Amino acid sequence: MTPPPGSAPNSLTVAVAAGLLGVLLGPLLRRQVRRYTRPAGPPTGLVGAVAAVVFGTLAARVDGVLPLLGHLWLAGFGIVLGFVDVAVRRLPDRLTLPAAAGLAGLLGAASVTSGQLARYALAATCALALAGAYAGLVLLSPAGLGPGDAKLALGLGFATGWYGWSSTLTGALAGLLLAGGYAAVLLRLGRIGRHDHLPHGPAMLTGTLGVVLLAA
Repeated sequence: MTPPPGSAPNSLTVAVAAGLLGVLLGPLLRRQVRRYTRPAGPPTGLVGAVAAVVFGTLAARVDGVLPLLGHLWLAGFGIVLGFVDVAVRRLPDRLTLPAAAGLAGLLGAASVTSGQLARYALAATCALALAGAYAGLVLLSPAGLGPGDAKLALGLGFATGWYGWSSTLTGALAGLLLAGGYAAVLLRLGRIGRHDHLPHGPAMLTGTLGVVLLAA
């Protein structure tokens, strides 16, 4: 179907506005990171740049005001979680749970207003299934994964589940492959040992972002 006249410029305008929002939120997001990583913390410019890219690309791909707001909500928390996990190997409940709850609420509102209740039910099922799968992996490999990874998976499962089971599976596999590839490279370079713990959150977040951008 041919897009209506003016849709491309409007999409570009929304993407640029979302990117600017990411820049403006950079200092706030950095302050949240520093709450868990004091005295260290990433440069404000780096956090703002990451937020600008993530927000802008999501705005260019995700349709609908409420779904976009939900994805941006998750992305804001995800950016903070990624930096925190790299710095201190933690995914705090105060970040993972509100991230999932906010996305679930906004997608729920979107499903009610658009009559897509079945789509929401599928997203919720995917979220619970992914969180359950990660909880099982935590029990099998407590040295490699932690409870925070399972709680993060709840929100990420909602995001990918909004686009179907295949997207959730692809996002999960992408996260595992990214984490495994990163660990293999560090092992090869002698930067880590076989029993060292690496943050898994950034790989999960990156895999989810890639799948959402492709599926939206």
